[in-house]
Amino acid sequence: WFSVDGNVLFMYGPHGVELTTSNRDCTLTLSSSGIAINLNGGNLTITNGNVNITGNVSTTGTLTNNGHAVGSTHVHSGVQPGSGNTGTPT
Repeated sequence: WFSVDGNVLFMYGPHGVELTTSNRDCTLTLSSSGIAINLNGGNLTITNGNVNITGNVSTTGTLTNNGHAVGSTHVHSGVQPGSGNTGTPT
């Protein structure tokens, strides 16, 4: 079911809405429990925008920032005992 108000396309279904490619390689599912994006090994790219998240973030795999690992496997250079600061992640 859908309607158009002139500027926006509204799509709705009794249990949600799914947008998918013809071979189902990429799907976007909207339901009362949330939004699911399945890229089947593809990439999600956000260009020229900001991402704001309110809530918890959970990841698997490598988390990088400006080419440096910042996830659970990262290490720091310049580590010394005491109250000093470490170097940046390597």
